[in-house]
Amino acid sequence: MRSLAWLAWKLLWSKTQKSLQFSGALALFGLILGVACLVVSMAVLSGFETTLRDAVADVTGHIQIVKTLGSEQEKKDLIAEIRRTEDSLVEASAFSYIEGVLAHQGKIKGIALQGVETPQVHRVLGIDQRLLEGKIDFSEKEGDPQVVIGKGIAQNFNLKVGDRFRIVVPVYQGIDPSAFSRKIGYFRVAGILDLGKFEYNERFVISSLSATQALANIGERSMGLLLKFKQIENAPEYSKNLKVALGPGYKIRDWFDMNETLFRAVKIERATIFFVVLVIVLVAAFLVSIQLYIHVVKRYSTISLLKSLGLKKTQVIQIFSYQGLIMGFIGVVGGFFLGLLFCYGFELLQATLGVLPGSVYKLDQIDLNVRFIDVFQIAVATLVVCFGATLAPAIRGSQLSIVEGLKNE
Repeated sequence: MRSLAWLAWKLLWSKTQKSLQFSGALALFGLILGVACLVVSMAVLSGFETTLRDAVADVTGHIQIVKTLGSEQEKKDLIAEIRRTEDSLVEASAFSYIEGVLAHQGKIKGIALQGVETPQVHRVLGIDQRLLEGKIDFSEKEGDPQVVIGKGIAQNFNLKVGDRFRIVVPVYQGIDPSAFSRKIGYFRVAGILDLGKFEYNERFVISSLSATQALANIGERSMGLLLKFKQIENAPEYSKNLKVALGPGYKIRDWFDMNETLFRAVKIERATIFFVVLVIVLVAAFLVSIQLYIHVVKRYSTISLLKSLGLKKTQVIQIFSYQGLIMGFIGVVGGFFLGLLFCYGFELLQATLGVLPGSVYKLDQIDLNVRFIDVFQIAVATLVVCFGATLAPAIRGSQLSIVEGLKNE
């Protein structure tokens, strides 16, 4: 088999008959370009999925359990039950979530105020790595609780670290469900975050749990728990297990549930785009097949000579099939490196021109992710296509008779 592969290589790159003329080189470039497009498209979709997933998990935890907790003991009992169900739990934090209106210098905007327990916030949420300015500090400064805000809020209200602003929230009054009064809370900006997701940057304010409890007049109560596990990929499975273990009295959502429609759309688009872009590879492989067929015609005398020396039909098929696989391998390797170059160019465009409008795509920047499984699938698909495309010229070469080939010499 090694000798046949060596022979295929020598015949393909023969100096006496240049099999890779301009049209052949063009076909090979088309194959490289097709593979590069596959690499980029899969990297963009994988990057979109992981960037969105990390943005959701960094702000709202791997899993949210919504259940009113009235005391510290209730919280501890619930955490103990969760650990019995899933021992990979890293940390849990009680949280609260309040819709309100941010008012500053004559501007108003609806925002979401999320309160998290101060000691656990750095272990449950991933906001430390998203800090752009200031620091993450929820202590009081000049009598006002400090908070961290999304960069969109900072830009819209021209807020800087140390600035003071107001949040107005409705507070439930009495037994009449329609009776509400407003309450105003004053806060100071401790830090500005890039929360990864457009709507988070435009609406999210994160504070200590005690500050939100005081603003909403809910005493020691919290809305539930934010959970972080060792493996973020397993959060959907953990969520299902917790739903069974805790029963129907709890509303449990993982990072996938919070954007289920979008994540499912990405999975469908991944398969669709893969097969659509694979058409480029199919066309390029067809052109390679034509060039190999011409190569077979040019090699009539060589094939006849090899057959006269005892080469079998199956061995002739193997030689030309190896040539197709060699071309496919060159296409895969060249396409991979060209795809990486395109990925670098895409990230450069994101950084300089901001090609992704966050209001449309939910994310204003994607961290491209070239996954091994994607590269493996692209390589296998390309080699299979190239192998299939070379079968016709390979079979034609094997059917050539010794007399026919020597007669054309």
